[in-house]
Amino acid sequence: MSDTASNRATIYYDDTSELVSLAGSSVSAESIGYGQLRGMGAFSLAGLMSTLPADTGINLFAENYAISAGRNPPDTVTLIAGGQDASLVTGRMIKLGWKKDADGTLAAPSLGTARGDGAEYALTMVKVEPENSDVLVGGGSSANLSQIGSPSGTTLADDPDISALAGCLGNVVAATMFSGSSAFITADPTEVAVGIRQPASATARPHAVVCVSWPSQALADTYEANVRKALSTGLSPQLDERFSAVLPHVTVTSVGGNEHVVEWQADPSNVETVFDMLNSEALPALPNCSKVTPAQAEQIIGCG
Repeated sequence: MSDTASNRATIYYDDTSELVSLAGSSVSAESIGYGQLRGMGAFSLAGLMSTLPADTGINLFAENYAISAGRNPPDTVTLIAGGQDASLVTGRMIKLGWKKDADGTLAAPSLGTARGDGAEYALTMVKVEPENSDVLVGGGSSANLSQIGSPSGTTLADDPDISALAGCLGNVVAATMFSGSSAFITADPTEVAVGIRQPASATARPHAVVCVSWPSQALADTYEANVRKALSTGLSPQLDERFSAVLPHVTVTSVGGNEHVVEWQADPSNVETVFDMLNSEALPALPNCSKVTPAQAEQIIGCG
């Protein structure tokens, strides 16, 4: 994917083939264990998993992996990599009312003219481009599909922070990254990455890894001290209990480097725990202090 500010803002990834080998491809099992992570890389479509194959020809369970990037809406772009039939997807989308542009991209109809259940897909699949066994999806009218697949110019893999955090995460079955936000009262990290490492088996306890890059080593050192304290004795504003109770077996490491990366790992009981903390702006030592009362803020490390 192209290295743009929008694409760095939010990135979702999942190793679908590995997750399916762990949890199967039954939709009824999607809320159990590692099955919860299937489709995370195509997060805007994951809620439609059960109807996508019949209606659009797209089968998320058949993909090798998926990755989405960009602020959403309307800039999100998604690569559904492998396992798809381009002619089938094209035929199904045209049947729903999508029209093929001169460049081969399928453009969604207006909500009022979509056929059958097409209106539901027109909200999240404004642009669709089947390419051999892959499908490219744009979540809005400004989504640029040329940024995914084999884009020209600098890619996210070339970006120093993205590359450093990907290396820090290691072999993960699902991950998300986002750029630092002013919501973080302690200081603005450059990029935050959260992932679940590939487990040895479907019944293995999840192993979470969180990596944060910073503009300077001084800020990284402050965060490292805060996160050590938060993981040891801090209170989770999201769960109203100690982080140590929900994030056992913690290790904290100063990775350093030019991107000033700090990493911590833990073994939560649920695969979604750290992702929920990220989405709630309630990661240890990276709280959104505007979401709590002044009295609560006094008890939360990173708000003081």
